[in-house]
Amino acid sequence: MKLIVSGVGIFSSILSHSLRSIVAYFLSALMIAIDKNRYAHTKENIANAFPSLSEEKIQEIAQKSYHSLALTFLEIAAMPYWSVQKICSKISFENIELINKIHERNKGIILLSGHFGNWELLAFTAGILSSVPMTIVVKKQRVSAIADMLEKLRTRVNNTVVDADNAAKEIVRDILRNRPVAFLVDQAGDPHKDIFVDFMGRPAVTHEAPAQLALRLAAPIIIGFACRKPDGIYAVRLEEIPFDDLSNTAEGRKELTKRHVAALENIIRRYPEQWAWQHKRWKYEAP
Repeated sequence: MKLIVSGVGIFSSILSHSLRSIVAYFLSALMIAIDKNRYAHTKENIANAFPSLSEEKIQEIAQKSYHSLALTFLEIAAMPYWSVQKICSKISFENIELINKIHERNKGIILLSGHFGNWELLAFTAGILSSVPMTIVVKKQRVSAIADMLEKLRTRVNNTVVDADNAAKEIVRDILRNRPVAFLVDQAGDPHKDIFVDFMGRPAVTHEAPAQLALRLAAPIIIGFACRKPDGIYAVRLEEIPFDDLSNTAEGRKELTKRHVAALENIIRRYPEQWAWQHKRWKYEAP
């Protein structure tokens, strides 16, 4: 498997964006053919989020979402074989200085994003272009070859990686040391300890940790997404999520969670084909 992952990465690294996009079409078709149940689930998620869309439009978004996911995988696989300069040339931040301005407050930063566009490229370049190294909170990959590749990529430029399931103390320590901590917050949380908020028109259990950390430690929240443009370059606009009016109570944590979920929903509604609809985001029912 390691040789396959390396081979795909080397092959993808020498392709132009247009050729890589063509390969992604074939890969996405294979993904759909291999797991038709997941494809059906993807279409169901889209239909529930956009009830006014025709079946034809739902299918179009689903197929484009698979293509986007395949293209992102090919880009991530190529990144270990690209120079740092080339990687940074693939993304354009409208306001990267926001990280520096907030970092100067000396309260840490909670940086949020989701499985939208190319999230690994966003995490990789944000620390480089702001000159502020980050801690990236991740879930372990089941396939060891992919896990090893991602580990090397994520830590290549002074970022560190911590396991989402066993890193509470490290996360708090790094925030208190004024080190930005990055989370992906668009997947389902634990229905027994996290909170349900409205997302794309339905209640969805959502991780409470970012809001809890922000309110407990007074750590500012920045949210941003790497949105792919037709030429393959990603555009990012960072946004601070205000919460000066909230306190660290159940109501405050829920309201702050609603605010960052709303930012995610806004970008998905603008570019639905760039989000990973394949995830079972609404698998738990609200009590």
